Amino acid sequence: TRLLYSHRFAKRGRTFTSNFNISANENNAEAFLYAENRFLQQQNFLSDTLDQLSNQLNDGYGYGADFRYTEPIGSKGLLMGNYEYNFRNSENDKITNNFNELSNRYDWLDSTLSNQFASDFIRQSTGISFRFRERKLSFFTGLDYQWSTLSNAQFFPLSNQQEFYFKNLIPMVAMRYDLGNNKNLRLFYRPRTNEPSISQLQNVVDNTNPLQISMGNPNLSQEYSHNLFIRYASSNPEKSSTFFAMLGGSVTQNNITN
Repeated sequence: TRLLYSHRFAKRGRTFTSNFNISANENNAEAFLYAENRFLQQQNFLSDTLDQLSNQLNDGYGYGADFRYTEPIGSKGLLMGNYEYNFRNSENDKITNNFNELSNRYDWLDSTLSNQFASDFIRQSTGISFRFRERKLSFFTGLDYQWSTLSNAQFFPLSNQQEFYFKNLIPMVAMRYDLGNNKNLRLFYRPRTNEPSISQLQNVVDNTNPLQISMGNPNLSQEYSHNLFIRYASSNPEKSSTFFAMLGGSVTQNNITN
């Protein structure tokens, strides 16, 4: 759900915009796993059988708001200020039971494959930017200061709480320059941050594929990526031809992989 408010002042280019949003999700899943694995050890085959039932509840909610103000600078410039706040809560409960041949039911709790975990993430940012536009040159540059808090809590099988703090400067540069004769050059640079999801944080074993076991890491840090893109374009309307040359790259610190 989103709510948008925008006001345009009498002075051309002076505006105020606010945006509010709220979201919620809930997902219940039931999964049966039956696997028979055979391993070769000293020329003998060893057999291992898994017969399990997992119940997983994943729910959460979030809300946020951002506020932006613009002020014209001369006839070709525009100054912008912004503030943004976002909150996200996620909870994931996974209970796995092995098949019990005595009761003929899935009632034998496997604590190594069960976990109750919750995560709260708060991100705030404020910044200032400037946009300039004329016939041959247009560019946009800005700088945001971002600070975030990641709080993790595990309730089962062990009780544990952790809190992490992140602070980042987020610059941005975008430029378009007209070289004349239907030729132009564009440049774009923008870092971004990405927080780990609850499935990446929850330290419960995932044995969906018994031959490729994985689990989350509650000590994961926030990703910080640098993205750069440059494009040169040239066109010849008389020959209906267009030439493009593009160069781009990305570098990520504290990369999170599954």
